[in-house]
Amino acid sequence: MSDENPTPAPSTTSGSSVQTLDAGPRWCELTGFRRDMLAAISRLEQAGKPCYGLAVQELLEENHGQVHHGHLYTNLEALVEDGYVRKGEIDARTNSYALTDETKELLEAAARELADACGLSVVDPAEG
Repeated sequence: MSDENPTPAPSTTSGSSVQTLDAGPRWCELTGFRRDMLAAISRLEQAGKPCYGLAVQELLEENHGQVHHGHLYTNLEALVEDGYVRKGEIDARTNSYALTDETKELLEAAARELADACGLSVVDPAEG
């Protein structure tokens, strides 16, 4: 991605399948693999586990088979560059990854929409 045309951080637009990122890609424009990466990062965060590349890779391999490092890290970097994920440092050799608040909202909206399409209801644990 060039410095001339950076993609701003995502923010959700509520409503139907029109969850978009302001001036950026829409949820539906993410590849399935990148959506699965966001879900894997979310699972690690919710479990309170460290979220680093190999941990994401292990979760992805449950459904995708072998995931090559080059494919994994190219896509992680794209998610960081596009503002879906923040990258930190665990140590000199290991990066950490975390969803932005906007991405969490986008992921939740997509989950609610999919549940609705299946005739299921989603209960927010915070609402009891």
